[in-house]
Amino acid sequence: RTPAPVGAGYGLAIWLASYEGWVPEVTALPPISADRPGRPAVMAVGHVVYGVTLAAVLNRFHDRRDR
Repeated sequence: RTPAPVGAGYGLAIWLASYEGWVPEVTALPPISADRPGRPAVMAVGHVVYGVTLAAVLNRFHDRRDR
C-alpha cells in the first residue's frame, strides 16, 4: 500500500522537477521564482491532489488484486 503522504511527496517532486526544469526550458511557463504570485501555490496543490489520488487508485487496484 502507498500512504497518502508518499503520494503527496511524489506529486510535489514532479511539480518541482517540472516547473524548475523542463517547463521553463520549453518556455511553457516561467520558473517558480519568476511566475506570477499565487500560481506556484495553486500548481503545487494541484500536484499534491494528483499524487494523493494516484496513491488511492494504486491502493484500490492492489486491494482488488488481493481478493
